[in-house]
This record gives sequence, C-alpha cells and structure tokens, in this order.
Amino acid sequence: MKVGSRDIKIKTILTIGVVLIMLTIMISVIVSGLQDPYTVEVLSYRKNKDHHFKTDKDSPIEDQVGFRELSYYEPDKDYSIKSELILIKDTSSVIIVNNDGEKNKYSRFAQAIFEVNNVKDTLVIYRKSSLKPEDKNYFLPFYDATNGNETYDGGRYIDLEITDINSCIIDFNFSYNPYCVYNHRFSCPVPPPENKFNGKMEAGEKAFLK
Repeated sequence: MKVGSRDIKIKTILTIGVVLIMLTIMISVIVSGLQDPYTVEVLSYRKNKDHHFKTDKDSPIEDQVGFRELSYYEPDKDYSIKSELILIKDTSSVIIVNNDGEKNKYSRFAQAIFEVNNVKDTLVIYRKSSLKPEDKNYFLPFYDATNGNETYDGGRYIDLEITDINSCIIDFNFSYNPYCVYNHRFSCPVPPPENKFNGKMEAGEKAFLK
C-alpha cells in the first residue's frame, strides 16, 4: 500500500509535536533543577495562590474566568531578612482605619529593625486586639517607594508568625496586596503613616492589572 503525501505530512507534524512536548518537559525539568529550594518554595506558594484566586468560591477576584495570574517581582532571598525586635512597652490599643472608614483595634507589638539594599529602617509590627494571647500571628502593613508605580499605591501587607521576642524573619517576597485591590466590596486596613520604608522594596506582589 502506498503512503500518500498527506499521510506523511500528518506523521511529520505528529512527530514534531511529540518532540516539542518532550523538549518542553526536559527544559522544565532542567530549569526546576537549577532553581534553589527557596525559589521553588516561593514560586509554589504563588502558583497555589493563583489557583485559589482562579477557582475558589471565596476568591476576591471578580472576573475569575478571565483571571490568569498575579504579577510579582522575581524571588530574591536577599529580601528574606532577619530583623531585630524591640518590644513596645505601651500596649494600649491603636486604631487602624480601613479604606471604607471601618475602625479596628490593634496593639503596637514591636519595632522591627533591619537593613536591605544598604538601607536601614524600622517598621512597626501590629497585633489585632481581638486575638487570644496564645495566638502568635502578627501583622505588618507598610508603604515603600514603589507604591503608585510598580506596586499598589495603598501599600502592602506581610503576615508574620513570631515565636521569638528578640528577632524574626521578615520575608518581603511574600508581601501581598489588600483584597480591596481586586474587589471594591472588601474592607482593608490602611497602613499607618509611620510604617513607610524609606527605599524601594522590590519584592513580593506587584500592582494588580485588571
């Protein structure tokens, strides 16, 4: 039986397709192998977050069908910083106002002293007053020089779990936007003016483009 030119073309196309798929898999494996464990951890976290935003019924994304992924700076371990903590003796409540005017009580837990890109600075770590004493979750809202350009102009957040009262790791690669960035129906704390980093914090989530 003779093989027609059409059959040959189909087989050639299929062969090329298989080769391309294999090359893609090989490149992916090689790239993954070249990435250090820290980079893999950050990228995996971001991938899972994108999947949550795309598929979960509680996602803040209004157009989940059209949503693809969030925008980030490349992972950079230099932005995972060990910070000295100076506990704040005044434990009286402070009010942090949300973007819609709602008021929430927090306490000023500690000053975090750190250095990044040769810039030394201090940011205040807060703790929501409604939390139980055994809860080790803390809140770091902040501004920096990228706001309004590369990142959301209203600042970003970092969630911290602190078990040592003398120091903690602040990883700005995990800094994220408030939910009100994605959906106006959300009420989000506005970072206090005292929490402005003096330089550019080129790590974590960038501005959200709808």
